[in-house]
Amino acid sequence: MRTLPGMLLLALVLALPGCQAASKAKTDAEAGAGAVYAFTDWASGANPTKEGRTFFHGHTTAQREGLPMKNKIYINTSPGHCDVRYLRLIIGLKKPAGKDFTSPTLAGELRIDDQAPVPIQYFYVLASTERFIRIDTLDTLLDETVRAQLAQGTMIRLTVTVDKKTYTLPFTLRNYAEAMRSALDACQEATASLDAASPPGPTGSPRS
Repeated sequence: MRTLPGMLLLALVLALPGCQAASKAKTDAEAGAGAVYAFTDWASGANPTKEGRTFFHGHTTAQREGLPMKNKIYINTSPGHCDVRYLRLIIGLKKPAGKDFTSPTLAGELRIDDQAPVPIQYFYVLASTERFIRIDTLDTLLDETVRAQLAQGTMIRLTVTVDKKTYTLPFTLRNYAEAMRSALDACQEATASLDAASPPGPTGSPRS
């Protein structure tokens, strides 16, 4: 006949594998927050499109230790609309997505350092042969508070859900202000060139 202490010990031993599984699941779920990343400073660049437009942007990358792919973030602007800034996120995948899919509008959040989370709306695109997820926000970064936090902050974290999997992805804000200033200067120069090349409007009074 087992004593009470012996029964309690047996119950603890039987429960231990379940506790370990729960602990592992929690650790796996939090791995994104505790993982080690290699970050690159923000830089400016330009992307011409097939339609003849050019997007000027600031961009940076983050690569999680032990994984070959990089995550990327862009903040885009375009001539004639230099004050409108859209955020694009690229999530690297270990293997091709395996399907073509465009999501409906979803809700996520952006967080800068320990500031309050900022809600964002986004959609994502999968291409069967591509090893990345493309995420485009539907919000423009017009809020002056958010812009100031980006310019003064040290880290930005984006939380999005793709195919029922939630990602919280960190990126550095090192050199963000300088990179965006350079991108906006280039955007404004391109806008001025477009204005100069546009035919002048009609002048004088119409004839009666």
